[in-house]
Amino acid sequence: MKRIPKNIDPASIDAAEASANGVPKAGEAEATENIAPEEQLENVPPKKKKKALKAVCIIVGIILLLLIAAFVVYKIYTGKINHVELNLTDEELGITPRENLASEDAPEEEGEEGETEPETTANTDDITNFALFGVDPEDYNMAVDVLRSDLNIIVSINKTKGTIKCISVLRDSKVPIDGYYPQKINAAYHYGGAPLAIKTLNQNFHTDIRDYVTVDFYKMEDVIDLVDGVDVYLTAAEANHIGIGYEAGTYHLNGYYALQYCSIRSLDSDIQRASRQQNTLMAILEKARELPVTSYPEFVAQFLQTVETSLTYSELMSFIVAGAVDYEMTFYTVPDADYETDLWGGIDETGSWVWVYDLDAAADRIHSIIYE
Repeated sequence: MKRIPKNIDPASIDAAEASANGVPKAGEAEATENIAPEEQLENVPPKKKKKALKAVCIIVGIILLLLIAAFVVYKIYTGKINHVELNLTDEELGITPRENLASEDAPEEEGEEGETEPETTANTDDITNFALFGVDPEDYNMAVDVLRSDLNIIVSINKTKGTIKCISVLRDSKVPIDGYYPQKINAAYHYGGAPLAIKTLNQNFHTDIRDYVTVDFYKMEDVIDLVDGVDVYLTAAEANHIGIGYEAGTYHLNGYYALQYCSIRSLDSDIQRASRQQNTLMAILEKARELPVTSYPEFVAQFLQTVETSLTYSELMSFIVAGAVDYEMTFYTVPDADYETDLWGGIDETGSWVWVYDLDAAADRIHSIIYE
């Protein structure tokens, strides 16, 4: 027999036992209706509270994506996003079939009867590759469609692994260009725009790129200012060259100075120039990730005004989302003296300064990066 302390209502004990057994107390439903939502949340068990907060985050994320989508659709239909339909065959783009890419450099494993067969190390359906070109009309005083591409990056997004890999092919790389003599790879964009530039990447590095994004660096000034500038480490020579200081260190660059930094040519080599562009792109992405969600639509709308692209609306949206969330981003450079052992840089027979290296070996390295 239970002993009931004085001043304790036996009915309250019965109610507590009923509650412990999953039976609601009398009047509990009615009482809950009169409790404020925030007070109800305080009484929710931690596990349920976590689920509730996760649901709220998902809802906010969906609203954000819809808001960005509305801006993108508006910009597309008002002509403020320069969308281009390529409508070219794989042959016209010089594409290497993806099944060849996946197995070309994969390790071999022994079969049942001692035979070896390639082992695919990545699910290629999860991987999307496209080309990112960077041009600067102000630099050449030309229209965008007759420029040379200062930036030539193979962008590979793996949605399953949550990675973005950016492989920068240096503009001075000497390569064969369909219909023209071998010369700097940036000339392909000058001769045939994005289609020939894509074909040149595919033919020389055995890739399967079908789409592109071309960024007008001259228009990026407004985008950089929109994220309130970027923090970039400058050498003393770089700081002095763009007129912002005389000592090495991290500088806060507005749009104007950031583009001056990206355009430095005379201090060193094309490798350092590509590295500066990569540093700036990474800094912009990091600042964009720090923006409040309410600022995303304006940022996306402003950024899209600087590009020309063949990507569809849904593809564009998925890549924007990938960049906005915490995907791991890594940069690589081709050629790289640590890998291209036969690398040579100098003046060729045409009088141009070029990089010469084994293109097939470079293609193998690119495949290993993308499909590891």
